[in-house]
Amino acid sequence: MAKPNERDANYFYQQLSAGVKADLSRQQGEEFLRVLNRAVSVPSQKLLSLQLSFWCFRHFYLVLYWGLDSRARERTSAVPIVSGLLANGTLILSKGICFILASLIIFWVAYEIKSLLGVDLFKNFHLVDLIRSLL
Repeated sequence: MAKPNERDANYFYQQLSAGVKADLSRQQGEEFLRVLNRAVSVPSQKLLSLQLSFWCFRHFYLVLYWGLDSRARERTSAVPIVSGLLANGTLILSKGICFILASLIIFWVAYEIKSLLGVDLFKNFHLVDLIRSLL
């Protein structure tokens, strides 16, 4: 059995004070409900609705919905083509820089471990000498 939506137009209409509701005519009340029905969207049925709340230094929550998208129209991207290309280019550049930095850090750690163990891969050749010759 599906749980009824507690936050529908009638819920918000009931939040009006008794004096205001008494002052509204029948036609004004119907019009007010009509506008509320248009303003308040009814959520689609979910196959799974998991809502967890936990505290860890701050109050965090996790909401997981799983179900079919039953919206009438297709989603369109609000990002124009030029901005999308710029965003994708920036993403590719930043991933490339992160990959190069990670590779250099891994190489440096491996070189330091090799030096600590006393392994000499090339006789009378050190990486420091190569760097000095390039500068």
